[in-house]
Amino acid sequence: MKIAVLGGAGRLGAWITRFLLTHKIQTVIATPNLEKYKSFIEEVKVEAYQDNKRAASIADGVIVSVPLEETVNVLKEILPYLKPNTFIIELSSVKTPVEKFLKENFNYLSEKNITLLSAHPMFGPGAKTLKRKNIILIPHPGNLSLLNSVKDFLKKQGANVVECDYREHDRKVALTLALPHFVTMLFTAVVNSHQSNNNSIENYAGTTFKILKLLAESLPSESWKLYAHIQIDNSYTLEVLEYLKEYFNKLFEIVANRDIGKFEEFWKTYITPVKGDNKILEKSYKRIYRLLEKS
Repeated sequence: MKIAVLGGAGRLGAWITRFLLTHKIQTVIATPNLEKYKSFIEEVKVEAYQDNKRAASIADGVIVSVPLEETVNVLKEILPYLKPNTFIIELSSVKTPVEKFLKENFNYLSEKNITLLSAHPMFGPGAKTLKRKNIILIPHPGNLSLLNSVKDFLKKQGANVVECDYREHDRKVALTLALPHFVTMLFTAVVNSHQSNNNSIENYAGTTFKILKLLAESLPSESWKLYAHIQIDNSYTLEVLEYLKEYFNKLFEIVANRDIGKFEEFWKTYITPVKGDNKILEKSYKRIYRLLEKS
């Protein structure tokens, strides 16, 4: 079997390329800038193309790992060039545009026996293995055989596989991806506006600040476009951010009014959902300190 990884020299794409090669799977890649990734291509010794269509046309399966905003365009680009009886696995962070593509092209895909599987690895290229990593797979009537094969393979690697439909994916990811990014961006902006070259904020940092600063420092490791499209392209993000605004305003008013009673009420209502489970609280606290001591 030969798999083409489109975007196979990018950050996640390179991780996937190495992963496939480690598992002895014949792999080719496509990247729009061969010169930029020359050292990577030479290191992993893969056949590389500048043209997505060319790479897809010679493969038995295609993995689409391109920038979020390009996913559907790339799917449309390669579709006429795919061989019959092949498969596509796309890895975008927002799925409802892919659902639309699937509906528009379902008959063509069925006629050619081309299977589309939407997947979302909920981790970045810093991961060493798939153990305990969350990966979302989206089933539909035309992909169940491929989905089960991929699911079995991922589980053997120790991954935690979750299944849901396209819209449920975007609802959940608005909460688990868009919201944390949004809050981290706000934290970063506030801290950066208070930085002083003569007085390092690190000397005043407590545990919570250090954890949040680790997240803040990781933001520039990705393109701003990725974060922008995760916020803007997911139609469920605003719904989650409305909740954020509501709770921010409640807490802001409590602090502004110096209302200790309302603060206690807010805390007991919204901050301590794991009531009485001291083992979980203690475990979380220890994990925070282990993380900080390693950094």
